[in-house]
Amino acid sequence: MRLILRKAVPRGNGEVAFIDTGNGQLEIMCPEPRVATPAPRMSDFVAGVRHLTFAFEDIEATYARLMAAGVEPVEKPRDAYNKEMLARVAFVADPDGIIIELAQRN
Repeated sequence: MRLILRKAVPRGNGEVAFIDTGNGQLEIMCPEPRVATPAPRMSDFVAGVRHLTFAFEDIEATYARLMAAGVEPVEKPRDAYNKEMLARVAFVADPDGIIIELAQRN
């Protein structure tokens, strides 16, 4: 694996690192200390698996298809915070409540 980017998180304490796995990418957050009982949906600042990310060519079209299919929205498409890596992102929840990030690369 190869480190692509490591930087301070834009909001809160901690750092974020992006690691190239060869056929995918791993995002690792170093947030505030873990709480005893995490909520079903972890906040940005709780240790654990917060979300899974999948890359798409067109976030707007993908998000629209998912909304039409009745997928639960979490965050509408917006510009990515990590502009070095991504152009736009959106978030939805899977049937088990796991957050799925839709990512559009630069």
